[in-house]
Amino acid sequence: GELSGLATFQCCCSLLQDPVSNEVARHFFAKDLEDYFEEGVPAVCRYGGAFFGFVIPFSRGGDDFCLIGDGVRDISIDLWQLAALSRKGGADVFSLFPHVESLATATVGEVENVAKSVARELGKVPSALTYSVRQLEDALDVLLFDRSARRALPTQAGLELLRAGERLLGEIDAIANRVKRVATGWEPQLTIAVDSIISRGVVMELCEAFFALEAPAGPPTRLKLRDETLGGTLEALVSGKADLALGVTLDPSTSADVLSHPLGSVRFVYAVAPHHPLAAAPEPLSDALLQRHRAVAVADTAQRSAGLSIGLLGGQDVLTVASMQAKLDAQLRGLGAGFIPECMARAYLETGRLVAKKVTRPERVANVRYAWRGASSATQGRALQWWLAQLESPATRRALLAQHRGV
Repeated sequence: GELSGLATFQCCCSLLQDPVSNEVARHFFAKDLEDYFEEGVPAVCRYGGAFFGFVIPFSRGGDDFCLIGDGVRDISIDLWQLAALSRKGGADVFSLFPHVESLATATVGEVENVAKSVARELGKVPSALTYSVRQLEDALDVLLFDRSARRALPTQAGLELLRAGERLLGEIDAIANRVKRVATGWEPQLTIAVDSIISRGVVMELCEAFFALEAPAGPPTRLKLRDETLGGTLEALVSGKADLALGVTLDPSTSADVLSHPLGSVRFVYAVAPHHPLAAAPEPLSDALLQRHRAVAVADTAQRSAGLSIGLLGGQDVLTVASMQAKLDAQLRGLGAGFIPECMARAYLETGRLVAKKVTRPERVANVRYAWRGASSATQGRALQWWLAQLESPATRRALLAQHRGV
């Protein structure tokens, strides 16, 4: 049959001049030919309750054709069942018995195999779109299109896949653009280990300035900040988990491919809340006296080493917290005592929320550095180069150690 511009079914030829089969083809297949051509794949159909047929759409010379095979009876249904089906449908199959009885019998699988074989002989290849949709349906085990009507309509699952696909296409475009920009020397990601004595507010200001580069899209490098403490800050850098470390208190010179510069000095004060028992104790406070009171300590984030313990006395009760900010908060509440960076405690000392106490042990001053991997400038990406350039500023280095937010 041929699907003309007027969407009519015209019989071009028949391998077997069988008027009954031709009429069956016209009655059962003609109305759905547009859908068959739209789907573009061989289709096996059951009609009349007990008969099989197939439709193979193809094109020749700019015209649309379809090869229809019918006149096959379902082997699983005998003639008496067929008679019952016909009566239920208001027809009388007995008048067609001489014709029906002579029909070949087959299973649906056999008919599908014949349809595929004939399609291959015709050189018919399913359209790429239809094939992809069917592949997706098989892989997801969901129905993406409802083909029960004359025209295939997307199901809710199909619509959701369409929406997700549009989002994915947008992300693919963004990734392609990012890859192109990375090729200009920007790192895909720059990880910065930030020690707990570093001002988080100043770090965020630097991040804001970094993202303002390459306007309006900004640099393609993603920033990742890691909260670290004590030995964990340097360990993150040496282990390759970070590219830049701010607030290193250990000597990084023993690590290969690591360079460092001074960030500044941090003076620590022994501070307690005004309602803490040590606030009224006579100075200087001895180690024996300090040992009888709970200390607040920041946990070392180092995982490969035993970690550092600074300012603690043997046998002393300890409250361990995750950051220097949490330590400050605990000591403001009188939960314990300990050494705090003077730059973090200054505002609370001035307002009386903390009391600085002199102790017999020497004053504690920490020399803080920043360090980075990639000793050769030739191996440094543009993002790391930008951050190192900012750290060359004395004002930036001072701010990182001084401008702490309140609790």
